[in-house]
This record gives sequence, C-alpha cells and structure tokens, in this order.
Amino acid sequence: MDTEDAERRIEADFDRMLKSLLALGRQRLRRRGPFFPFAGGLRADGSLTPVVEETGGADADPIAIIDRMVAGFHKEAVAGNLRATGICVAIRVVPPGGTRKATTLCVQLEHVDGPCVDVHLPYRKRALIGYKFGDTFAVHRIPRVFVEDKRRAG
Repeated sequence: MDTEDAERRIEADFDRMLKSLLALGRQRLRRRGPFFPFAGGLRADGSLTPVVEETGGADADPIAIIDRMVAGFHKEAVAGNLRATGICVAIRVVPPGGTRKATTLCVQLEHVDGPCVDVHLPYRKRALIGYKFGDTFAVHRIPRVFVEDKRRAG
C-alpha cells in the first residue's frame, strides 16, 4: 500500500471510530450525565469491536480505568488483532487559542500505521435544555497502544 492509500485508510478508520465514539459519548452524556471512560477498536479486518467499558464503582479512578483499557488494547495490538483504537473520556482542557479550560468529550485515537490524536468536542450544560456542543479540535498525542515496548508508553 502506498503512502497516499495508507493516509486515506487511516483517515477513514479514524472517521469511523470518531463518529461511533462521539455519538455514544453524546448519548451517554444526555441520558446519564458524567460517565466513566469507554472505548472501542477497529479489528485488523476493519470490523468494529464491541464497546469496552468499566464502571469500577462510584469511587473508581478514571485514569486507572484508561490504563487498563490501554493495556488490553496493547495486548490485542501485539497479537495483530487491531488496527485502530479509541477511548472516550470527559476532560477539561484549554482549547487552542483559548485561555480558559473547557469541558470536552475527548476521543483518544491511535492507529497501527502511526498517527495518534486526541479529538475534543467541547460542551457545556445548559439549564433545563440539555447540553450545547461546540466545534471539534484535535491535538497530536504520544502513542500508548501501538508501541514496541509497553514500558516506553506514556
């Protein structure tokens, strides 16, 4: 596969993952409010994996949940079973060009062919009428799933 084909496949894979995970994130937010991280993957054959989620109880640590998801994805990636992963979590971050933190649905995307990106969808709760979502923005990130040596992952 040449570079242009690979880039098209990566973009198509990320688009599928992003649409799926953001739609579910919006739905969960509207139905339940704040939620624990959840994740999904794209198998080597291009099929979507079932959503992985863990509640861990009311006092569960979201970072520990994400670390367990990354470890599970890494194991599957090493076995050659995955080509892309995404983890959806609500976080607060300063958007590019901004000065104040915004709450976002963040989808942490990784691909076997290299790219890693966090795609953020800002949102805010409005009194009586639900959530208002802003425009997405993305930032590059360090890979954690598709790495040679798991100990080097950030």
